[in-house]
Amino acid sequence: MNAAIRDRGALAALDPNEVSAYLQGTGWAVTRQEAGKYAYWEKSPDGGEPFEVLLPIDRGYRDYAQRMGELVDALGAAERRSQLDLYRDLTTAGDDLIRVRLKGKESGDGTLPIDQGVDLITYTYRVVLAGATAAARPNQSFVSKPPPAADEYVRSKVRLGQTEIGSYVVTVLSRVTPELAGDGPAAAPPFERQATTTLAVALDRTRAAAEDAVTSRRMDLFERGVSDGVTANLCLALADLAPNTSSHDGVSVEFTWARTRPLRSGGVPSAVFIPPTAFGAIREAGEKLKAFKPWSAASISGLVVRLEWVEADRRDVATVKATIDGRQRNVRVTVPTVHRSVVIAAFQDRTPIKCQGDIVRDRQELVMADPTFISPGL
Repeated sequence: MNAAIRDRGALAALDPNEVSAYLQGTGWAVTRQEAGKYAYWEKSPDGGEPFEVLLPIDRGYRDYAQRMGELVDALGAAERRSQLDLYRDLTTAGDDLIRVRLKGKESGDGTLPIDQGVDLITYTYRVVLAGATAAARPNQSFVSKPPPAADEYVRSKVRLGQTEIGSYVVTVLSRVTPELAGDGPAAAPPFERQATTTLAVALDRTRAAAEDAVTSRRMDLFERGVSDGVTANLCLALADLAPNTSSHDGVSVEFTWARTRPLRSGGVPSAVFIPPTAFGAIREAGEKLKAFKPWSAASISGLVVRLEWVEADRRDVATVKATIDGRQRNVRVTVPTVHRSVVIAAFQDRTPIKCQGDIVRDRQELVMADPTFISPGL
């Protein structure tokens, strides 16, 4: 026997926009409506007799909660679903939902020792923050203070949901700005969607890099994944998420995208499973990525061995062969417009230039993206 939702407060809390997004995303269609007041939706499951539901739109109606209760009753019957499960989906239609599932004997009954539960929630938070930090500022090294955009995101957009049975599942709700009718497929997604998709891709790259490292003993794929969000922060948070590999059967991270903003970009996984055998390599990679220190306010000098125009940035990029930490390295330097003539002359005349700015690693390259000045000479 399925439980029915009768709490007026819970029913009144349902947002008509999110309910509408759920209906649209599950195959229901509007048959008639009066703008701003109500809409009738219809669906014919498996070619059978159509079901019809009334969606109240004006929350000022005195019987708003009652009408929402009738809608939930009808939806439960039409979709043959528990009203509790259905209510959860209706209330999260505007969220990207992240489920972190710890699999193993200790969590098989849906419970965990309390200290492990606390750790699981703590490091789930750090995993989510790592994804947001990478979305705001890709960098392989350990970041002790997140960028403002990432910090604001986890404080204002991310909530902890109800745990679920199925091993032990921590749910994270990431509120997403709804897609507007005029948004085209090329429109840039809001930062909160960038944070969740970056996390999904970064987790998948981390999994692949760890599986490769187990057999090859090489960390190359971790470094190559930096531009896709793989960072020291993410690797160490994952390793701490499930530190005792003998007590679990792996970690699964699953994503359900907000119905109010359908996922438009391809290549984003909806689930990533990391087996116990991968966590040792992930921790080792995290420590190595953490040890890398970017050069702050570095001064380099050398010949411009390559000069190219990058259309996407509308800027010249010069490759300068310079000595860094006693080694000859190529550094890609973004050329500000005011210094363009100096760099072009140095490239044509084969004379050295001097640059100053922060140097970071991007994949296998060293990059000075914002030099403070460029001048001729050593």
